Amino acid sequence: MLTKEEYLFALESELMEFDEIPDSIINDEFYMEMVSLNGLLLKDVPLEKRTRELCEKAIINKFDAIDYVPEKYKDKELFMLGIKDNYDKLTPSNIPKSVLYEIKLELIKKAYNNQKKY
Repeated sequence: MLTKEEYLFALESELMEFDEIPDSIINDEFYMEMVSLNGLLLKDVPLEKRTRELCEKAIINKFDAIDYVPEKYKDKELFMLGIKDNYDKLTPSNIPKSVLYEIKLELIKKAYNNQKKY
């Protein structure tokens, strides 16, 4: 049997599938570390274990993990965590238009304030 860290390494390196991890290793802390290494692994976390905090970690690591976030957590703050200042991420079809507009406004304000500093 491997250590928790070795299993996490195997998942991150795609040397092992999630369903190969023994149940005795998996807990909330393991899920948190797992999605911090690869946000897309959120897909392997049972829905009832996908907390707001876990989803935030996944989004910060990999914005595309948004596809595995429960709808109840998909708000402006969550999208902003993943988008930050990356304007190129403003077009995904998985961002609701109302939220996308709010994000655009916020990013425009940031960009405007940043350019005023020069």
